[in-house]
Amino acid sequence: MKKAIWFSARVLFLILISILYALGSKINPIPCTNIIFWSTLLYFFISSAKEFDADPKTQRFFILGIAITLCYVIASIKNAYYIASYNEYYLSGMHSIFPDTWFKDSVTSILKPSIWYQKLKFTVGFEHLIINFGHKFKFDFGVLGTNLIRSAEYVGLFAVPFYMIYRDTRGK
Repeated sequence: MKKAIWFSARVLFLILISILYALGSKINPIPCTNIIFWSTLLYFFISSAKEFDADPKTQRFFILGIAITLCYVIASIKNAYYIASYNEYYLSGMHSIFPDTWFKDSVTSILKPSIWYQKLKFTVGFEHLIINFGHKFKFDFGVLGTNLIRSAEYVGLFAVPFYMIYRDTRGK
């Protein structure tokens, strides 16, 4: 019973941290800070996996399940935020930090995988990561560069915890 409560609390904590990461990285324009947010999420994730059990097979199962869950939640929040801000800007001409429909769209996207997939397809096809350096210079990664960065973010959620657990078990 104690392990089940610990597991549930840890999973809920990681999901909450991933939601905060997704929101923070979407509203924050500074890439270095977003990398710090991502590293903090990874730290909590790896710490949870190390505390879970001494058995590497159990840790691998935990890492795989949580990584899939976190990627799903992060993608849901980021895609819903992008589409809500896109619609708000292009339909009304306004731009706010938190678009009107982003929360409802995020919940719907998390609860319905078909809507999640539709939002993912739209975001993958249209989102551009643009970094502004003042008023005169901006760097646009384009759709391909943005998708490569997004892929690296998600692959890192799988690869880094597995590497850290492998490194710790190999050293024993």
